[in-house]
Amino acid sequence: MPVLKECCRCGVKKSIKEFYKQSCGYLGRTGACKACRIKKQLEYQKTDNGIGLRREYERKMPIEEKRAKCKKFKKENPSYWIEYYRQNKKIRLLSNQKYQRNNLEKSNAHSKLYYAIKTKKINKPEECSICRSTGVLDGHHTDYSKPLEVIWVCRKCHTKIHIIT
Repeated sequence: MPVLKECCRCGVKKSIKEFYKQSCGYLGRTGACKACRIKKQLEYQKTDNGIGLRREYERKMPIEEKRAKCKKFKKENPSYWIEYYRQNKKIRLLSNQKYQRNNLEKSNAHSKLYYAIKTKKINKPEECSICRSTGVLDGHHTDYSKPLEVIWVCRKCHTKIHIIT
């Protein structure tokens, strides 16, 4: 027999699976059912304090304005990212390890390419193979089973390649 719980908003008894998990809640679930919580969130987004309005504003904001806002933040908070990375070192390390476990073939290919560059078995070119711009270049793998066969591209072109494929 399924465990039933009464929603504190609509008052209907529903299956425990109709409630989000919450460790400190009764039966380890939230007080309001999923449908009521979603309804409340949608109503909140329509208010002045709602996140939905902020998201809508940011979508409409021109890219130049976003960049200016970012530059201003960096100027006012120069040590923000240094402090952030210092405080979250363990979390980032665990996240990186999880990614490597879940993407072994990619991780191995990246490691082999890095080692080949470091030991000078592969020479990194000076310009992007697509747009011919100079600067920071990434090695794009078309096939991870061939780790040393890469296309050298700038960050802009690399992003475009991943968007297309």
